[in-house]
Amino acid sequence: MVFFPEAKKPGEDPGPNVVQAITRAIKELRGKAGLVVGVSPWGVQTESDFLEKTKPDLDVLLGSGQGVGFSAKPAQGGRTLWMHTYTKGKAIYTIDLLAWPGEKGFKWEQGTNYTTQAVVLDEAFTPDSGMEQLLQNVPDPGDKPAK
Repeated sequence: MVFFPEAKKPGEDPGPNVVQAITRAIKELRGKAGLVVGVSPWGVQTESDFLEKTKPDLDVLLGSGQGVGFSAKPAQGGRTLWMHTYTKGKAIYTIDLLAWPGEKGFKWEQGTNYTTQAVVLDEAFTPDSGMEQLLQNVPDPGDKPAK
């Protein structure tokens, strides 16, 4: 896993030095790992720019930060599987990898080598009692459902 550092300001370009360091880390891991995963706090636009401009040899990018959340989807012509979390904690996105990337020319294809879904955390979702107990003293973040 490669953890991307936070930018100075949300949505801000991380800068060429950071991008080069991440690219080097990905290359170093490529020879050692069967799956290289990036974890980013940069937001949708910056992550998209990173994928488009640097074309990293990254198997999965788990994004967060500014922008809309979405279930996993192929990026870079199918080479990288990219998912971005919903920022308000109202849904959980899942990815099940059905095959390991490896062969040259591998492309992510939903239903063939991965599946993904969004689990909406609304009134229909049954909470886990153990998790509720664990979180009972955590203050409410202030998000209130729209009326």
